[in-house]
Amino acid sequence: MNASREVREFIKGWEELRLVPYFDAVGHLTVGWGHVLPPDAEVRRYTRAECEELFEEDILEVEQGVDDCLRVDIPQPCFDALCSFAFNLGVGRLRRSTLLRMINEARLDDATHQFGLWKYATDKKTGKLVELAGLVKRRKAEAEMFEFGDYTGRP
Repeated sequence: MNASREVREFIKGWEELRLVPYFDAVGHLTVGWGHVLPPDAEVRRYTRAECEELFEEDILEVEQGVDDCLRVDIPQPCFDALCSFAFNLGVGRLRRSTLLRMINEARLDDATHQFGLWKYATDKKTGKLVELAGLVKRRKAEAEMFEFGDYTGRP
């Protein structure tokens, strides 16, 4: 499957376009719409076109990763919600999640509730897990996409 145009816009709504690299909430050097740069990347201003290119590379990698994880057919909105989830947290976390296990067991109703559990990030100063309001909202919006096909959730 491929990530829809709607989920691409949904993700961009959560991942603010930044043309100048910055450190994200967990300390990764990031540019564009959430593209993580390698540690040795040149810190410079990027163009919107470069950020679009990076985003398309990232979403292609995510959709392939999500597709590889699935053992059952799911509707487009469910696939899209998983792409948003994996774009934000990584395909590896999705692969190891109860969320994916439930989906692959065709327990979509149970899986919906799993999104809300993924609302924590490691505080880079203390090393402790903290609940982030933005993640609470994003996971709720992804769950609504997954369950109802609602792409309107935005920060």
